[in-house]
Formats: sequence, structure tokens, C-alpha cells
Amino acid sequence: MTYAESTVSGVSLAEEHRRAVAGTRPDYLRPLLAAGVKRQTIAAVAPAAARITVSGTTYQLDPPGGIAFLIPVRVCSPVSPEAADPAAAVSVAAIVDIVACHPRHLGRCASPMPDDPIAHLWPSGDA
Repeated sequence: MTYAESTVSGVSLAEEHRRAVAGTRPDYLRPLLAAGVKRQTIAAVAPAAARITVSGTTYQLDPPGGIAFLIPVRVCSPVSPEAADPAAAVSVAAIVDIVACHPRHLGRCASPMPDDPIAHLWPSGDA
């Protein structure tokens, strides 16, 4: 199993993201717009709103939890994060992780994967 095929709650990262996007109403994205994220960036990256709980740098989906934005981490090649077309890569490349964050908690994020190297780039804390 590759990292991109890793599962969260018994489903692939891509399926978890797809489900979260399907449940995200446009008005849920207002905090991102208020924080200065452009509409075309939101359309390209496809953040999803979800309720989560966080332990260290790991999140779990949790209906009574706090609201966070799930951002897919995409790469074209497992060898390098570089992409010939970065604008396309953020929309269509393989999802290798999902990062949960919120504009009110800048500098903090969490991943669904325990011991995730991406989540360890930021200090732990509430998403």
C-alpha cells in the first residue's frame, strides 16, 4: 500500500476528501474568503469543511468536534514535490495527505495519519 492509498476511517484519503467536499456548502467557506483566500484558489484546491477533534498532530472526524478545513495535499510525483504545471497539480494530482486547519489558528494543522511528516511541520494544537 502506498502512502496515497492509506486509509482514514476505512476509506482512502481521496474518498475521505470527496465525501467532505460533498458535504461542504458554499457558505461554509466564508471564513476562508474573509481570511483573504481567493475564490479561484478555493475552486482549484477544493477545501472541505468538517468537524474534527485533534490529538497532537492527528485529527479524527467527529460530528460534535470543532470546525476545520480539510485541504488535500497533492503531488504529481513521489520523487519530487515539483510539478510541471503547479496550478493543475493542486487540482488533479494524487492526494497523498489531508491537512486540517482553520484561519483562526494560523500556524497549526493536523493530519489524519499518525506520525505524519507534513503535520509535524507546524506546532501541534487545536485545529
